[in-house]
Amino acid sequence: MRWGDILCELTTIGKEAMLHAASCKGQMKSKQMTNDKTNSMRNYQELVKRVDLLCDTIGERLKGHLACRKGCDACCLHLSLFAVEAAAVAEAIKSLPASKRLTLRQRAKNAVHDGPCPLLEDHVCLIYQARPMICRTHGLPILSRNDGDAEVDFCPENCRELTALSGDMIIDLDRLNTALATINGLYLRESGAEDQDGRQFVSDIILHVTE
Repeated sequence: MRWGDILCELTTIGKEAMLHAASCKGQMKSKQMTNDKTNSMRNYQELVKRVDLLCDTIGERLKGHLACRKGCDACCLHLSLFAVEAAAVAEAIKSLPASKRLTLRQRAKNAVHDGPCPLLEDHVCLIYQARPMICRTHGLPILSRNDGDAEVDFCPENCRELTALSGDMIIDLDRLNTALATINGLYLRESGAEDQDGRQFVSDIILHVTE
C-alpha cells in the first residue's frame, strides 16, 4: 500500500468518526451509549491497524537504518493518554495474570511523570500488542509543525547514515493526532463523558484497574 493511500485512510477514519458523532446526537440512552461506545472503540482499533501498516511500511523502507529492537526502551517513558487509548490499555491490563497485575500495581505507585513507563518489565512492554499510538511510532521519522515551522525528528540511534529522507519515510504527526483526537471525542461523547476530556497517566490507569 502506498504512503498516500494510508494517509487518506487515516483521514477517512477521522471523518467517518465525526459523521457518526453528528448522527448520534440526542441518542444517549443507556443501551445506545453502550453500543456506540463499542463502535468508537472499533474506530480506534481500525486506526491502530492503519498506523501499524504505516509504520511497517516505513520500517521496510528504512531497513538497515533502524536500531529499534526488543529490549530497547529509551523511548518508553511514563506518558498520559487519551481516554479511548486508556480504555484499550485498561482492557489489556485486565487480561494479565493476577501476579503480574499485583507487581504492576506496586510499580505504578512509585511511577513518576516522564520517568520509565510502569508497564515496562525487564525492558519489555507487558501489553505490547495494546500499546498506545505514540508507542507505535516511537523512533521513526516524525513530521511536526510549531508556529508554522515544520520539523522532522527521530531517535538519534536511527538513520545515522542517511543525509535525507523522502516524504514516504516520514509520519505526519499532526494528521495522525487529528484522527486520534476525533475518535477520542466520539468515544467521550458516546460514553457520556464529554466533561472528562482530560488525559490519563498510565500509572492512574493501572491503579484504577487493579484496585
